[in-house]
Amino acid sequence: SDVSESASHANPVVVMGKDGAVELDNGVINLSVSRTKFSLLSGLSVHGRAIVGPSSDVRVFPAEGTPMSIGALPPESITIEESGPLRAVIKATGRFAAVNEGRLEYICSITMYAGQELVKIRFWLRNSGAYGYNLPQAQSEWFAFDGVALDLDLEPLLQGDAISVVSAGVEGRVALGDEWRIAQYGESPDFDSMHFAVEHNGEALATGHHTSGVTRIRAGSTSLTVGVRRFWQNYEKAISLQDRRLSLWLWPRFGEWPRTGSSRGAIDEGPRRPTTYHLPGGTQKSHEILLDLRSGRTVLQSSATLEEPLMALASAGHFAATEAFGLFAEGGFVPDDPAAASALAGQDAWARNVFDPQARASIHEARRGTRHGYWFGWMDFGDLNWDSARGRGPSS
Repeated sequence: SDVSESASHANPVVVMGKDGAVELDNGVINLSVSRTKFSLLSGLSVHGRAIVGPSSDVRVFPAEGTPMSIGALPPESITIEESGPLRAVIKATGRFAAVNEGRLEYICSITMYAGQELVKIRFWLRNSGAYGYNLPQAQSEWFAFDGVALDLDLEPLLQGDAISVVSAGVEGRVALGDEWRIAQYGESPDFDSMHFAVEHNGEALATGHHTSGVTRIRAGSTSLTVGVRRFWQNYEKAISLQDRRLSLWLWPRFGEWPRTGSSRGAIDEGPRRPTTYHLPGGTQKSHEILLDLRSGRTVLQSSATLEEPLMALASAGHFAATEAFGLFAEGGFVPDDPAAASALAGQDAWARNVFDPQARASIHEARRGTRHGYWFGWMDFGDLNWDSARGRGPSS
């Protein structure tokens, strides 16, 4: 078996390959990923207590046909991307063989930290079909689907008849056979209409405008807190618990895109079908997920770990003095290479345009916009407003 280890930390992450699986262990958490069938996690334990069982899975619901499971096929590759003194990263890649004529792929990156009782997962869904919005031959390679869920088998954790679930400030007891869910709904038709709901057996326990969705599940003295980064900004989203299966709905079955209730004017975005998503060809979407097993942490603390990780940045005074708005250099810097100079000038102009209150396509203009839609959602969040005076919308 392959073993890599660093002794520079009291609890370094050890990466082991054995028995048809890859394991990560940092002295407090042990997790395994199967080489024979990719089920996200084939096992997860903390301090020797099993939390996640082998029946975890990733489900995709095509718009037509039966649901598909990633676990039905082995991954095409599992690689050790990083194995250092502070963290280790493994990556699994593969595809749904029969979906979208073999063009639907997945990438999953799992990170464990030295001595830390938490795991971060990044999951990409990729359509390798032809890119394009206005060409029918390209739209024919868009992937139409009804939902995607990452399922965690919590049978090892949830041994009792009832457990405690906390999310959006609401705590409830969930018995075996109950269904609990927190769901974020999108703009219909405008930002003010966005809303979320916490539901227990179909009864709303709490509602509001938007939520981080971070959820803690406790059984006895052991808890698991889960969250999807930018939960509400990347609507629609949901987290559900039923029959000891925790489902992270990256695309819940009630959502849709392109949205049937709005339009981007002259741009033809292809088919519009209620409660159906379309992933364009040449497009991939990633989500970042936190599994927090630290004891004594509140839901808000776990949410901060997910949404606002600590980063080393220069002071605000430095950015103001140097005008280092861009990604590469302070304002006014001109490299010797003409092509690099042109690219950097364009990048600086883009950065200034984003923040200039007088710019027609700035973030300020986007916030002033009165037309509905397209500032948030999984296909729009992170885009920049452009040509807003004519109501066109954002661009990546």
